[in-house]
Amino acid sequence: MSNKLLTLLAVLPLAACVQMADPKVDTYQYSDLRDDDQDGIINQRDLCQQTPDIAAVDNQGCALWALIDQIDRVVVEFDYNQSVIRPSQKGQVAEIKTILQQKPQAKVILVGDTSSEGSLSYNSALAERRNQAVKAALMQQGVSSSRIETQVFNQDTNLTQYLKKRQRRTIAVISHNEHSVTSEWNIYSSQERADKAKGGR
Repeated sequence: MSNKLLTLLAVLPLAACVQMADPKVDTYQYSDLRDDDQDGIINQRDLCQQTPDIAAVDNQGCALWALIDQIDRVVVEFDYNQSVIRPSQKGQVAEIKTILQQKPQAKVILVGDTSSEGSLSYNSALAERRNQAVKAALMQQGVSSSRIETQVFNQDTNLTQYLKKRQRRTIAVISHNEHSVTSEWNIYSSQERADKAKGGR
């Protein structure tokens, strides 16, 4: 038997072991290892597709949420020594009502203020009258009195301590809780921010 024939016989068993790659398997594996929503978790492990950009995620690719305090602030201005709401300020009252409608769990604290002229007792009473004028206007527009609290400038509260300058106004402070996605950088968002920084130079 010739050497060529022996070589051929030796190669044939090896050739029989060679299998063609299954394109379907390769395609599936490639898709499975991708990260379509770019949250750092491959599709195979990602239980929450399309998570928000720059969201911190858990090991299953689901966004982490946090409950945060949200505060809206609306100022209603008054004329000197007056507690009647000016026509030009009715839009401010409407804005307070709209926010309260959009946030059913929210409450508003009206912080009455005055200019520095006059005695403390007189100005304190004037500030409260301004509060009551705004409160009455809100109640006329359907806001429940149980959602409205009042304070005046000379009370020692967490809000009045921020009154740096005395003015003829009532400040409506509307606080409510909102769920917000916890943000975090990943390899995708870091590159995006780096690109924006370069573009801004």
